[in-house]
Amino acid sequence: TDPERIRHHHFPSGESTLADLIQDSLDWGLLCVLEDKLSRIKMQIKGMQQHDEADPGALIDELICTREWEPAEHLKWLAFEVEQQIQIRPYQYHTVRQLMENPGTMVQLNMGLGKTRVLVPMLVMQELDEKHLIRLSVLPAILHEAVEFYRKTLTASALCINLYTMPFHRNV
Repeated sequence: TDPERIRHHHFPSGESTLADLIQDSLDWGLLCVLEDKLSRIKMQIKGMQQHDEADPGALIDELICTREWEPAEHLKWLAFEVEQQIQIRPYQYHTVRQLMENPGTMVQLNMGLGKTRVLVPMLVMQELDEKHLIRLSVLPAILHEAVEFYRKTLTASALCINLYTMPFHRNV
């Protein structure tokens, strides 16, 4: 996303070439997300045809899911979608946007809506910069799973976000 970092890799000079490279990368990411969406739709239809335990609601959710955020403004989110083979759902985006626009507010979500696996990584990617440290407080019941997931998706990924675990126990 930083033109100076891209120029450092000795691409041909010229602003149009650099702009083309950035746009082509963005388009490629969008196509990857679309390909993954089509694969999920195909699996749902195949499951329904075979009378498996297919969920018609999941197919409908996939079909009506649209992107409500601008990928050029959130390149890290797009990279996250590509690597995780997901699409950020409209309610996930609106929840994150509400939290970003209203610091200090809280939201309550039901189980299975992507709090640990989508919303928290989106917030981390959005708020992360070189001047601030982000602290996540995670319930002990999901700490191991969450740390493992965040290391896989935020640290050992194209995002290269460092993660440190500092356990806290009230009985200390």
